[in-house]
Amino acid sequence: MNKHLLWKSGLLLSLAAVGAIPAAKAAAVAGGTVLATVNGEPITQDALVQRLLASQGKSTLEVMINRMLVNQEAKRLGIRVTDAEVDTRMSLIKNQLGGAEGYSHWLSQSGITEAQHRENARATLLTEKIVNKTDPIKDADLELARVRIIILANEADARNVVGVLKNGGDFIQLARERSVDRQTGEQGGLLPPLSRIEFPDLWRAIADVKPGGTTAPVKLADGYAILKLEQRLPASQQDEKEKERNRTRMLSARIEQWLDAARKKAKISYGAPLPGQ
Repeated sequence: MNKHLLWKSGLLLSLAAVGAIPAAKAAAVAGGTVLATVNGEPITQDALVQRLLASQGKSTLEVMINRMLVNQEAKRLGIRVTDAEVDTRMSLIKNQLGGAEGYSHWLSQSGITEAQHRENARATLLTEKIVNKTDPIKDADLELARVRIIILANEADARNVVGVLKNGGDFIQLARERSVDRQTGEQGGLLPPLSRIEFPDLWRAIADVKPGGTTAPVKLADGYAILKLEQRLPASQQDEKEKERNRTRMLSARIEQWLDAARKKAKISYGAPLPGQ
């Protein structure tokens, strides 16, 4: 399942808009209300609905399920989002997109209306409130780590590099010479600051490592890694912008985790299959 379905625009609004076409501008035929004609051949509302359901119905249904889970949990916890809070979030987004003109262009490119985007923003705020109440982020959670990495194709190569390091080999030089990932290798293996929630496997690997220390080979999906811990960065040593970016990333990850857990816990059953499914 796509973890970001919560923020996608819903087909329901599109279908509602279709149903709102004035009768004066449409004619009724056996196949339903005529929305357009092409060289005398009609395109009916029923045909459009079936086409939309076949192409977007599944993802939109999942959006609606996610929204219902959020609304149910918010009601249980007594959580609400005010119009003023939505206004503030919308203003922030518009400013980030370059003002009214940039925002209008973004809406056009995204294929959604401002009303749909506003509803998405409300759902996001509601989910954020749920997560912040049930699993609040503490400063201890915001610790970062500066780490270098050497990625090898197989365990034998990884153990060979570990041996070289134990005999005084230079980690940075080995990363440049032997890492199969050239992007990090050219940087001497240096990674962007590592957070525990975004990279849990790597974080667990360095959990007991002291600054300057290295790990044993760590199994990856497609190879092995050796890590060197350069520095731990508690929240108190991060500047405000970095700390806020870290908090935002962690909140986003926790929302995904909460939604996955909520779906597993809920009793979700599907009825008739959608067209094309």
